[in-house]
Amino acid sequence: MISSLPFMVATDFSAPARHATQRAGRLAQQCHTPLHLVHIIHDDFGHHLVKILGNHPSDAVEMAEASAALAQNVAQLEAAYSVQVESEIQKGNLLSALMLSIKTHSPQLLVMGAKGTDFMRHWVLGSTAERLIRLVDRPMLVVKQSAQRDYRSVLVAIDFSDWSLNAIQLARWLAPEAALILLHTFEMPAEGKMRLAGIDAQTIADYREQWRHELSTQMRTLATTAGLADDQWRPMILAGDPASRLLEQEEEQDADLIVLGKHGNDWLQDLLLGS
Repeated sequence: MISSLPFMVATDFSAPARHATQRAGRLAQQCHTPLHLVHIIHDDFGHHLVKILGNHPSDAVEMAEASAALAQNVAQLEAAYSVQVESEIQKGNLLSALMLSIKTHSPQLLVMGAKGTDFMRHWVLGSTAERLIRLVDRPMLVVKQSAQRDYRSVLVAIDFSDWSLNAIQLARWLAPEAALILLHTFEMPAEGKMRLAGIDAQTIADYREQWRHELSTQMRTLATTAGLADDQWRPMILAGDPASRLLEQEEEQDADLIVLGKHGNDWLQDLLLGS
């Protein structure tokens, strides 16, 4: 999967954005991939209104400050990770400007911080995040903490759909030395109807174990297809609500990275939630 296409990290120079750039630098070094930094200067009605009221620096000052901060980021990344780093400043609507940059540079991976001083916060916590996840046609990594180490424990959510194999391969690409936990959650078909029909608890329990065994067989087949050796992964098959189980096991397993997939109209779009 390694190629000359860059990793792209969007930064607003906040502390969470610095965490994202650090992680992107570490991953770019690991994957022998160039890094592209993009900063977007907010340009909407509210932004212009603040300028009119005199509470905002001029365009020239704002551009100069952003250019200096971006140059400092580039220098720090090149020194720390010995990677090729390019940068750009876009001005305009946050989502539109970012999508334009993605279209222009075709990054293999889009990296962003989980929160920021301004727009980064809204990407993750508001409707912009939902729109961005729907629109991007490449993996996204959302970084929540500073990059103190490589990813060591990765939780990969599996549902045996077409994207599951890609999700495993993506996890191995970004975390080649990590132990993979392949997590599948299920609600046993017809269990509720069986209870309503008065079927005894032992029969239902036996049926549940049979269902779990079938899922275990599918999981091993998937791992073999993905090229995983026995010491590179372990299965986890749990009954219950997928979202609740995923969050529960993220804490229980002390996972550094969660790999999730979502289905688009045309092809897989991945969302990674790191550290």
